[in-house]
Amino acid sequence: MAVQSLIPRERKLQMALAFIRGRFHRRPTVPEIASAGKLSPFHFHRLFKARFGESAFEMVARLQVERAQELMLKGVPLADVAAKVGYNSQGHFCMRFKQATGATPAQWLRQNTRGHAGPNGRDRRQAARDRVRGARRAAVARLISWLLPGLAWQAGWSDVALPLLG
Repeated sequence: MAVQSLIPRERKLQMALAFIRGRFHRRPTVPEIASAGKLSPFHFHRLFKARFGESAFEMVARLQVERAQELMLKGVPLADVAAKVGYNSQGHFCMRFKQATGATPAQWLRQNTRGHAGPNGRDRRQAARDRVRGARRAAVARLISWLLPGLAWQAGWSDVALPLLG
């Protein structure tokens, strides 16, 4: 086989690969991907598997799982993750995820977030709890600062309480 015929073929496969990477969340079909690479579906399937070591369908599924893992680590809810990576139902997504990783999404997330430090060396859940506590403390402080001058004035402590607020 001539070297010149390999270059256009490689270019076509790279076009198909770019199509997959840009649209894996839509779950493109083999004919759509082959069309993007300007190849027949049969010829494309054979060439793609030989070049990349996996079928186009396997690559789409792998990219979906990888993107789902990124989203889950960012704290995106599972139903939203499933929709963003191209699954119509959370159940179907969970089944495919388990086939690919050997663990359910919840199990995978537990295994992969254990020991991961969030801000200031704390885990994500503790950081979230601290944010809620901080917001509560700020709300209480605002309420006290609003109430205290009126209460101090009524009690005749205005000369004592007002410097405390400053």
